[in-house]
Amino acid sequence: MCCALSDRLCDQRCDRLCDKLIVKFSCKFSCKFSGTDKSMLEHSTLPPNQEPSKSQRKRDMTALQRLGERLTELPPSQLEGLPLDENLRDAVLLARRITSHEGKRRQMQLVGKLMRSIDPEPIVKAMGLVDDQRRSDARSHLVVEQWRDALTTDDKNLAAFCERFPSANADKLRVLIGKTRHERSHELAPRAGRELFRKLREAITTKS
Repeated sequence: MCCALSDRLCDQRCDRLCDKLIVKFSCKFSCKFSGTDKSMLEHSTLPPNQEPSKSQRKRDMTALQRLGERLTELPPSQLEGLPLDENLRDAVLLARRITSHEGKRRQMQLVGKLMRSIDPEPIVKAMGLVDDQRRSDARSHLVVEQWRDALTTDDKNLAAFCERFPSANADKLRVLIGKTRHERSHELAPRAGRELFRKLREAITTKS
């Protein structure tokens, strides 16, 4: 029965709940990225020696502007992994620091101009990998949350977890589960709950 519960926790509801979390963390990215990708695809299907129409050029410019905006929303650690030239990287980092509306607008115009002077395809592909990683992280986060909820709901689920993830320390988890329940029942800061989440994630990651 425990094994059946384990399978349900990690498989049955994961896809449905993961989609919700992905929407929460990645909706803005998905909209902007899909627009960029579609525009580039349309441009690449033009017959040889045929210039893009005015409306197509406008769509391409809008897509590049959106891609540039997306770059300014990424943390510096992710920017470092993208194939950006020095001028574009510096412009994006500066845009992140500007707080005034007008200053931000002018800087984004510069980012858009720099985007139009380079081949955006490597950046588009790299951004797709960023999105894939976000989806993977969201799925992993959901699995850990499912287990934490199950463990704090029923003590019997601890045996199922330790059977599925042998590196887990049952005694330490049992203590954290008790503290997490206490925090929830008394509406305290979830210090033990966060520590329980970390321990569960470590055990799950170790097996994977």
